[in-house]
Amino acid sequence: MTPNIYSGNIPLDNEKIQLEKEGSKKAQELISLFQSFDAYRKQWEEDAIRNYKLYRGWKEKLNEEQKHRSNLHIPRTYQIVDTIRSRFVNTFFGQRPYIEFTPAPQTMSIENLETAEDKAKVASALVDEQLDKNNIVAKYYDYITQMLIFPSSVMGVGWRYEEKEITRRVPQRETRLNRMGQLYYTGEWNYNIMNSVEAIWDDNEIKNIDFFDFWPDPKGTDLDDCRGVFQREFITYEQLIEKLKFLNSIGLGTVYPVDYEELMETDAHQVGREERMSKIGKSTSMKASYFDSDDSELKAKSKFELLHYWEDDRHAILINRTKCVYDGPSPYWRHHMKPFIVESFDRIPNEFYGLSAIDVFADLQEEENAIHNQRNDNINLVVNKMFKARRGRDIDESDLISQPHGIIWVDQMDDVELMPMDDVASSSFSQQAEVARAAEQSVGATPIVQGAEGRSDKTATEAMELSSNAGQRFSVKTKVMNYKGIKRLAAIMDGNNQQFIAGDRLVRILPEEGRKWRWANPGNLIGEFDYRPAGSALDPTVNKEVQREQLSHMMQFLFEAQIPFIKYHELIKEWINSFDFEHANKFVMSAEEWQAKQQEMQQEAMMQEQQMGAEGRGPQAGQAAAAQEGAARGRRPQSPRNPRRRERGNIR
Repeated sequence: MTPNIYSGNIPLDNEKIQLEKEGSKKAQELISLFQSFDAYRKQWEEDAIRNYKLYRGWKEKLNEEQKHRSNLHIPRTYQIVDTIRSRFVNTFFGQRPYIEFTPAPQTMSIENLETAEDKAKVASALVDEQLDKNNIVAKYYDYITQMLIFPSSVMGVGWRYEEKEITRRVPQRETRLNRMGQLYYTGEWNYNIMNSVEAIWDDNEIKNIDFFDFWPDPKGTDLDDCRGVFQREFITYEQLIEKLKFLNSIGLGTVYPVDYEELMETDAHQVGREERMSKIGKSTSMKASYFDSDDSELKAKSKFELLHYWEDDRHAILINRTKCVYDGPSPYWRHHMKPFIVESFDRIPNEFYGLSAIDVFADLQEEENAIHNQRNDNINLVVNKMFKARRGRDIDESDLISQPHGIIWVDQMDDVELMPMDDVASSSFSQQAEVARAAEQSVGATPIVQGAEGRSDKTATEAMELSSNAGQRFSVKTKVMNYKGIKRLAAIMDGNNQQFIAGDRLVRILPEEGRKWRWANPGNLIGEFDYRPAGSALDPTVNKEVQREQLSHMMQFLFEAQIPFIKYHELIKEWINSFDFEHANKFVMSAEEWQAKQQEMQQEAMMQEQQMGAEGRGPQAGQAAAAQEGAARGRRPQSPRNPRRRERGNIR
């Protein structure tokens, strides 16, 4: 094993000493900066732990004297979080394509605008495929969960390139030698096992970053305003070597030499999830299994703590909070942003950390737990009554336990008396319901929004009005999340594609009639775009059923009125998209097919008119021919009706 972690040309002794001094100075600067950032974040850690406990339903164990008391947790927090989380995930990633690109407004000709629109379609399809490759639905689910629990939620977006040796069966034609010594194909196929090194990942990579693994600038009000941020990750020795080799190969910054044995003597700090899990009595720290192993291969799998320091144009790495191993410019020069997305459930103006959803109703959750447990204790005392007994009487405590046909022998009637206990269960039910209602309404997760049955005294109109009001609250938050999260995510991924993709690749475009493949080169991706969610997430009407009903009524009116300047093709597409079908556009003709179909129908109508005109003279001739045919069959010709003549007779 190489004791010196350094990749590239081995420096001379003087150069190495100079690099070590420079690295030591950088490390001290970064450590001092990190301590300031860490002291700032600690102010929110207590609230974050409290919210995590409420979400997990953790309750502190009762001591021996209180073990008979009720100690239940009502899962109101999970119920509310699950409602809001599902709404946000379905809003942004409920249907594909996920994000639409449009050319950014700029001065250009019509020809250039058409080219820019084609580039936007290709760039959007590529980002859509990468989001699906990153399993964005699951990762955004976790991202929203963190946002609802902690003061902020963080997602990292970077570029990952990874090669791996792949073993597969490769078909080869069977060949043989003929009598002349020439090779010929037999027509059969053989399948040989071959190994090859292939790039298994050369795309954007999205990672969720724990609240306890991210430190913002104390003076920053948002991510762009922060002068710098720290982000923590844990990697093995082998991964560290590969990372330093890559950083040295691109030649943008300085890789500082670090002694492996010295690193093994330093302690890697806890992972973010270990910090919070330890507060509920759980731990994933298994340091001794690798760190203290005598096996060199196992010991090489020990993990080191890396603190990445990011600015818009700088990237530095601190290992185990002792040594600086890299310092240089940020590798992401195209988008020129810190490669993160940070959001809070409710923003606080001019503050980096906002409110989580649990912050809003945490006290109400604790109050509901207290009311529920007090009611259980009261019911327990009403059912299992307490007695008072005269001191010194020969009364066995087991006789005081209620049982069928039980007898308590006393000398006097007042030797044992029942302790009176009022039943408060009925009043506590209504009190708990009010507390639960206050918690749900505080964040807009009312029973109607949750899909649960609300109060029975509400009319359908009142229920729809409540649902609409809750939808407006969510609609505002989704618009804020779109600008602070989704647009930044798309901008970073698009910038990385324009910077790192160097060769041609196949992209699956999602046209109206389905999917099709298309070759895209780096030139097809270069451009300036605007980004927005492709679904109906930001429309005022959140309820799809209401939207579908409105579209149906509008279509019925327009078809009956036959208004000529309405785009009926687009209207039908919008109506079909209101259903929860995957790739609903495949049921609708494309605009070109629609126009061709209309032209075909017009041509058929014209041909019919011409045919009728050739046989007679239009519709009148057709009527005359029908009259002649009727007369031939013995029918009496119709006589013109006299409007002054009144018919007589009875109507049956």
